[in-house]
Amino acid sequence: NVKNKFLSPNYVNILKFKDMRSKDEFYDDKTIQALYVGRFEEEKGIKVLLETIKIFSNEKYKIEFNLVGDGSLKEWITIFIKKNKLKNVKLLGIYPHEEMPKLYNMADIFILPSYTEGSPASLIEAMSCGTVSIATAVGLCKKLIKNGENGILVLPGDPHKIAEAIKNLINNWDLIRKYRENAKITILKYTRNYTKIHKFVYEKILNQLIN
Repeated sequence: NVKNKFLSPNYVNILKFKDMRSKDEFYDDKTIQALYVGRFEEEKGIKVLLETIKIFSNEKYKIEFNLVGDGSLKEWITIFIKKNKLKNVKLLGIYPHEEMPKLYNMADIFILPSYTEGSPASLIEAMSCGTVSIATAVGLCKKLIKNGENGILVLPGDPHKIAEAIKNLINNWDLIRKYRENAKITILKYTRNYTKIHKFVYEKILNQLIN
């Protein structure tokens, strides 16, 4: 029965998480860099992502997958990589938050394969950096990503749909440019709305303290 409840979603510092890529990076023989950032847990869809990576290990695509994070499934992931002889994936461990903008900018594609989400900070950060994002249609992902405009939405639990989305982006630099620019605009608007919410909440708190 708590009154005066206000939802304050995750936000991003757009001065820190920004696109720092050079304009001349688009070329056809580039190896695509894909990035996952998050906990190595079942609900994050990490097993689905590994199945997606396995699909690409059997096909001739120039793509590398970089996984940032840790969790209870780390040992399972390590065994899966060895068992399937996956050479197109790297486990990067945990990075300090201040270094994350650099990682997002090194990536061409960000993948969030979760079964459930609230307001995922990693997706907001990736989009703010202009990293083209593929996410499952759960939680705030459905509001942040306009499918086919600023990123790609897929249903949870389907590695083939994620693989299909990635293939649509590989060597399609015009599409990557479009999603990249639109994603940055989306997060800029989102951050402005967040600022309004916090200004309102802080003023309410201050007024209560004063009175």
